[in-house]
Amino acid sequence: MTKSIEQVRAGLSAKIAELKSIGGERKDAYSFHLVWSPDGKSPPSHRHNSEASARAEAGRLARANPGKSFFVLEAIAEAQVNEPVRWTELVRTDDIPF
Repeated sequence: MTKSIEQVRAGLSAKIAELKSIGGERKDAYSFHLVWSPDGKSPPSHRHNSEASARAEAGRLARANPGKSFFVLEAIAEAQVNEPVRWTELVRTDDIPF
């Protein structure tokens, strides 16, 4: 079933309201997918713009590596600290016995 533009807009508006209610904010970033294997030698780095693309890649990798598992993961949120690291200088004492 294909959604109409109005249905998509209504869904986005609801999601934005939900994010605001939990203190989040909507960015101009979109969800993406990764293909991950617990047996992989490095973390996944390629971002797939669609689930279909990620599924195709997971299938290709599974066929090329019989017996290994490949998972399609979806990024659903981002957390980031935008504040600089705050340093507090401590008073040194010479009374410490080590």
